[in-house]
Amino acid sequence: MIGALIGMVIIVFHNYYLTGEMLQSSASIKYYWSLQEGHNPIPFIYQCVKLFVPIPRLGVDLAVRYYIFKILMYIVATILLLIVFFYLPKFLKKEFFRKKDSIVLIINSTIVIVYTLLYSFNSAGMQTWYTGTVIVSIGTLFFFLFRLLSIKYQWIRYVALIGIFTNISVCWFSKPFYSGQSLSKVKGQYVASQLAGENVGAWDAGIMGFYSGGRIINLDGIVNSEVIPYIKGDSLPKYIFMKKICYLLQSPQNKGLYYGIPKTAGEWFEEKEIFFNGEKFNIVFVKYLEGNSKNR
Repeated sequence: MIGALIGMVIIVFHNYYLTGEMLQSSASIKYYWSLQEGHNPIPFIYQCVKLFVPIPRLGVDLAVRYYIFKILMYIVATILLLIVFFYLPKFLKKEFFRKKDSIVLIINSTIVIVYTLLYSFNSAGMQTWYTGTVIVSIGTLFFFLFRLLSIKYQWIRYVALIGIFTNISVCWFSKPFYSGQSLSKVKGQYVASQLAGENVGAWDAGIMGFYSGGRIINLDGIVNSEVIPYIKGDSLPKYIFMKKICYLLQSPQNKGLYYGIPKTAGEWFEEKEIFFNGEKFNIVFVKYLEGNSKNR
């Protein structure tokens, strides 16, 4: 916990020294997305649980999955609290529960709670790898839980923990994390080969930008602080026109795709279907771009 705080202080001062801002542009824009959606701890808890339990997609929207998960979470939390209520007093009386055990338990519980609260301010841009900050602490808490339930048969907790982390390996590392990344690669290749010399913008542009040769202008603000005032001012079209962007590559996986574009701006854009390298996808053509004759 102390190491994390020191690291955060170093990063904040580093950002301020280089950019004059306390937060990175990515942190700033993700906070803004979360503010628009409503700060919520559920997405982070959902990602943490997915590390240990295979959660099916159920063929429903992510928001519906969050709602179902929230109900199940309340049920499981109630059961865990009842277990702790009935077993913890007996557990604390045992001689093998030393003071340093309680310190470890308190520290790891604090880490999980603090990071859950922290990431609730980034609930609209949640990613699986954010759980890396708490996975060790969660594993430690599981150890204490199984120790609580298996005072006589201590080997049970080791078998249970091995089973949990084996489940993680089977569930997560036996299939691709993000199957849509291959499409992002094709989009980047399309820009490189078919839109040479054109100004192209995109949200969630990391993979596309790499395969395009770095020619794509980032529009979500993650790595482009210049665009953030236009997003927050609901005037992203002004930035698009200022940069003379002719084409937009849609990225449906990005939750903040159209932030900054007012509903009345639809008349400026025209969506077209493209078939390239065996993949079918849509690009958005900017119909009216001042100073560009072919868009008139």
